[in-house]
Amino acid sequence: MESYVKMLLEEIRKAHRTHSEELIGSESVEDTFSDIERFVSGDAEQPLGYYCGLSPESFPPPERISDGEKLRICRALDEMLESWNTVVDIPSEVPSPMRYRLLVNKLRDPFTPMRFGTFVFDFCTGCSEGCELEGYCRCRD
Repeated sequence: MESYVKMLLEEIRKAHRTHSEELIGSESVEDTFSDIERFVSGDAEQPLGYYCGLSPESFPPPERISDGEKLRICRALDEMLESWNTVVDIPSEVPSPMRYRLLVNKLRDPFTPMRFGTFVFDFCTGCSEGCELEGYCRCRD
């Protein structure tokens, strides 16, 4: 499985948003408001995987890879998401198999690329019942 994980890590590296795609600093006020309008309306939303080129089906089930491999993949996904001005808010106490599953499943979620700011994927609905984070949800308190 190690060779597959190495190949997967390379695919994640290739999924980073490049500087030429970012257009940071070159956007006009009109471009900024266009991004905001697209985001609010959801007109341009596709799954995150559509934009970065990663398919959740390409990732092995968590039980087929070691904890170290899960950690390396999670770290690589976090770095890739940062290149897209995106973070995933997962409490640090979430175990690696769950964190891995949550991150990979985010590739299915609707996403609108932005040229500015940071988009935060989170799991909190305000109700801990039925939460994907199970007992790790911050709402449980």
